[in-house]
Amino acid sequence: METPFSYQAANRPRPARHGFRPGWLARLVHLCLDWQERMQQRRRLSGLSAHMLKDIGLTGVDVEMEIRKLPWQG
Repeated sequence: METPFSYQAANRPRPARHGFRPGWLARLVHLCLDWQERMQQRRRLSGLSAHMLKDIGLTGVDVEMEIRKLPWQG
């Protein structure tokens, strides 16, 4: 009895669907974690006193501009 496809064809890796390559989910998770870390750093920055900001060479205007950025804006 003959099957409609050969053994090799049945065991061949399938192409990724929707253009996604293997590992896309891991990359997405890492990207989201990076964004979360960036937002946490910005929250901490906004909590620094004027004296601390002066020590690291920033002004209140610098901090204001930074904390208004969206997570994906570096």
